[in-house]
Amino acid sequence: MLKKPIIAALLCVIIVLASTVISVHSRLDARCADVSDEFSVPGGIKDQLSALCTAGSGIIKLAEANGLDTATASGECDELRFELDYNSPSALAWLMRMMNREIDDLRMSLRQMQLSENDAKLFSEYETAYLAAQTAISEDTYNQSVNSFLRSELGSFSSFFARLCGVQLPEQFE
Repeated sequence: MLKKPIIAALLCVIIVLASTVISVHSRLDARCADVSDEFSVPGGIKDQLSALCTAGSGIIKLAEANGLDTATASGECDELRFELDYNSPSALAWLMRMMNREIDDLRMSLRQMQLSENDAKLFSEYETAYLAAQTAISEDTYNQSVNSFLRSELGSFSSFFARLCGVQLPEQFE
């Protein structure tokens, strides 16, 4: 019969593992990409982060014009704006929290100042836009989609195996 059954058995195992890897990758990769793409849909979290940066930049300029130190807030805002196209949802969430902390300090300081009528109007507009973007981000369903996908498609072993197969799993925005 077979002269070297061990080699035949090893080849069978290798073929089964390779076909499983290819199957898992081809089945899950597209589905993971669909869930991950929800992060960048028009009006989604990525657009709202951009709106947050725009409103934050307005608050920063207004604070700077009124003599407040804006270097840290400006740096955080610029970094978030730059990283929007290059970073993962979890990293962007961290950058957003860092920027929010700085912008919130500026907002509190501006509220305590006697602003000119024009500056007060601008501040109100910027703050309204800023808060609207924050609300839209917190109400977005992206994280629910990721959780639902991971629960329904992957268990702990499947998640490990998917990563082993090179599947890029969707990340939470938290």
